[in-house]
Amino acid sequence: MRLQRVQVADRETLRRFVTQNTARGTLIVTDGYSACELPPERKHKAQNLSAKKRCPPILC
Repeated sequence: MRLQRVQVADRETLRRFVTQNTARGTLIVTDGYSACELPPERKHKAQNLSAKKRCPPILC
């Protein structure tokens, strides 16, 4: 897991962070935030945790 504080959580900033901190083919799990348009060489799974109130199967 990698975390970084950012001033603006826009599409460009998030994409740059993902590209710099993950390898091609990595599965990225997000909360479904609309700015999370990730590079096509990464896999993406959006999980709306507030709607399910449980741990998503991919993480448990």
